[in-house]
This record gives sequence, structure tokens and C-alpha cells, in this order.
Amino acid sequence: MMEEIEKEKIKKISIASGILLFFFLTLLLFLILSRASWNKGLKKTLEQFLEKKYPETYIVDSALNIGSGFSTSSCAFKITENKFHGERIAVIINITTLYGSYPAVFLSQTDHVYKFAGFIGMPENFEDFAVSASMKSSIYFWQKRIPSIVNKKGK
Repeated sequence: MMEEIEKEKIKKISIASGILLFFFLTLLLFLILSRASWNKGLKKTLEQFLEKKYPETYIVDSALNIGSGFSTSSCAFKITENKFHGERIAVIINITTLYGSYPAVFLSQTDHVYKFAGFIGMPENFEDFAVSASMKSSIYFWQKRIPSIVNKKGK
């Protein structure tokens, strides 16, 4: 009698585990499939930002794989500078400002130095104030933190 009860419990647990595993794998599949679309949209947004900020200066190439926990709130792209044909990196990372969370763009100067380029989608009349209010805190923090994040990627 005890064996039948145990077998029934194991059967119920197995069915519940199978259902959870199915939903988890389905969610993972959708995440993987949507990643390409997400990167394509971010690439287009970065191209528009760079064209507006630095006309005819940069060409956005491929997305880089960031191998850290920050990959959910940041991304990196290879960019080519037209004038010098040098390869650089552009990093987009969400930064909390006085006006909420906005994606900030940082451009590599060298392997370990990143320069803040601006906020994507922030109205221009707010951007100057947000930059001056954030320059010594969050922008400075991310300028120092980005090299270690980007260097964890698989080059």
C-alpha cells in the first residue's frame, strides 16, 4: 500500500516537473530568438544617435557578446571611425538620472578609457542638466566600470 502511495506521489511530482521544464525551455527559446531582433533595434538606435551627435563619423558594425551579468541592461557594438578607420567600441548601458532611467552611450578612447557621449531618447533641454547632475556620480562610476564589463566578453 505504501509503495502505491509513493509511486503516485512520484508520478505527480514528475508531471509537475515536466510541465515546469517545458515552460522554462519555451521561455528560453523565445529569449534566444528575440535576442537578434533586440540587437538589430539597438543597432539602429545607436546608428541614429551617433549620426545625430557626430554626423558621418561612425559606422556601427556587429554586436559584441558581453559575458557578464550586465548583459541584460547593457550592450556593446563594434564601431568604425570613418576618418581614421580605427575600430572602437560603443557601449549602451541604462543609467538612473534625475529624470528616470535612460540609456547612456559611452565610446571607447582606448581599451581602458571610455568617454560619455550622451543619453539616448532624453529631450535635449533636459540632457545638459542631467549630465551636469550625473557627471560626478553615475556617469563617472560607469566610465570606470565599463572596461571591466566589456573585457569579460569573448573577443
